[in-house]
Formats: sequence, C-alpha cells, structure tokens
Amino acid sequence: MTQKQLIEWGEYFYYDESSPSGLRWKVNRYSGRGDSIISAEKGQVAGTKVHDNRSGAKIRWNVCLNHVKYAAHDIVWELHGNIKPTDAVIDHLNGDPFDNRIGNLLCKSFRHNLQNKKKYENNSSGVSGVSWTVRGTITYAVAFWNTDEGKTSKNFSVKKLGLLPAFRDAVIHRRCAIKTMNVVNGTMYTDRHGI
Repeated sequence: MTQKQLIEWGEYFYYDESSPSGLRWKVNRYSGRGDSIISAEKGQVAGTKVHDNRSGAKIRWNVCLNHVKYAAHDIVWELHGNIKPTDAVIDHLNGDPFDNRIGNLLCKSFRHNLQNKKKYENNSSGVSGVSWTVRGTITYAVAFWNTDEGKTSKNFSVKKLGLLPAFRDAVIHRRCAIKTMNVVNGTMYTDRHGI
C-alpha cells in the first residue's frame, strides 16, 4: 500500500469539473511559522501545472499536501471510490493531460496506456508502428505491435513487393492485427494511436 492510499483525500479536496485541475481545497491550508499564513483558501483551485524537465512542456496537474507532491488525476480517480494499483497509471482518454474530468480518466496497465498514445513526433514513416529496416542489401517495411506476450512484427520486402506496396501491406497488416486484438482479446488500441 502506498502512502497516498493511506490519505483520505476527501478530508482535503473535493472534485469540481469547473476547476482546471479537477480539484478544489475543502479546507483552508496554512503555512509559515506556527501555520499562521493561509496558503490556500477553502474552495480555491488545488494544484499547479508541472513541467517536463527536458522539454519544458507542461505535462499534468500536481497538488502538494504536507510537502509531498501528488498527481491531481490520481486524486480525482480515487475520490470517486476507485483504487489505483501501484503498477497502474491513469490514462487521459482524449490525450489532454490537463483534462481531469472523471469521464476522461481510466486506470490501465502501463502497456495498455501506451495503446492510447499518439504517434511519436520523430516518427519518420508517418504511421504508428510501421518503420523501415535494412538487412544486408534488402530493405523491409516492418509492421510491429504489442500483444500480451510482447512485441510482434512482420516484415514486407521492398525487393519483392516494391517500395509503396511493401509499405501499404505493412500498414494494412498492422491495422488488421490491432483490430483483431481489440475485438478478440479486448486490447485497448485507440484511434489516437494511429490505427
């Protein structure tokens, strides 16, 4: 059990969709010598936007409680009577990490969370899960995807099929594999992932 699971969030916060973080303070918060200064008033928006140290991009809302920082989306999730296992993450279904409305949040394994991740900015093929590789003198279009057993791939030879047909076949093969996994196995690949 983690420290945050021992905290009764409802003593400090309440959920409010009109709050940018999804949370408001339920009580006045004090700081300073002898806790004599009000640092946050009851009803005030709880949290601040956190920046990625490498890119500087804002990545989520955090709240600080008793000198410990917590992700606001975790608190929103748990305020609604949900449990977040320590090996799980909260996925923002619409891809907006600041949209902490409960209807936009879903607890997932890290692997399933990646199935809702948008295409990487450095993707050079233009399609998620399709890349190029050269083995010896032969170039291949490679389709890859993750199953519960791990990463799976299929190669399509440019020498045998031609450049565009190999790429097209790799894209079609990956999309079919993902759609089948979504229907048969209940995986969670979404349209945001580039299927």
